[in-house]
Amino acid sequence: MFNRKPFSEEQFKQDDRPAKVKVAAYITNRWEMIVSEGEQYGVDLVCSKDQEIVGLVEVERRHNWVDEFPFRTVHVPARKAKFFVLEGPVILFSVRSDLKKAMWCKDVDIMSSPIELLDNKHCENEDFFVVPLEHWRLVDL
Repeated sequence: MFNRKPFSEEQFKQDDRPAKVKVAAYITNRWEMIVSEGEQYGVDLVCSKDQEIVGLVEVERRHNWVDEFPFRTVHVPARKAKFFVLEGPVILFSVRSDLKKAMWCKDVDIMSSPIELLDNKHCENEDFFVVPLEHWRLVDL
């Protein structure tokens, strides 16, 4: 069992909707897909083309990312692994705090990355996938 950051309703209300709206608009406009919201407690977005599901998207907002991404690796909470083993391709969008840029990465690259116990402002010794920056694609939202 992974160590986990406690759920924060306040943080969820602040971050979830705005980040998902920006990512959904990006996917619709750039990848020409229909995007719908996933089920509660499931993946954030479901992408379809020609009435067939073609991918799933998990979205997170990173408040410590305010300008250029300042790190050589991206720490993805291991608690999100449940999304990266779902059937079909799953990608993670990490959205900059101002919602103007994002990075995305494929599930296989996240799941093949090492897991380390790391401290952050929300939790001590939380398990994170440590994903090299080279696996991420930077996009303008």
